[in-house]
Amino acid sequence: MGARVGRVKEQRQNRTFSKGPIIIPVYNVGQYVSECLDSVVNQTVVNMEIFV
Repeated sequence: MGARVGRVKEQRQNRTFSKGPIIIPVYNVGQYVSECLDSVVNQTVVNMEIFV
């Protein structure tokens, strides 16, 4: 049980740091870009780099 708790904690900690850039390809969807960016920014990831 203790090892499982340790893995869960490690997974949660790993989620909080960006693993790489977030790339959002767009074409003819201007009306959805704001909603998409709001969703990305509201994630638990910190220090993110976003390319649109």
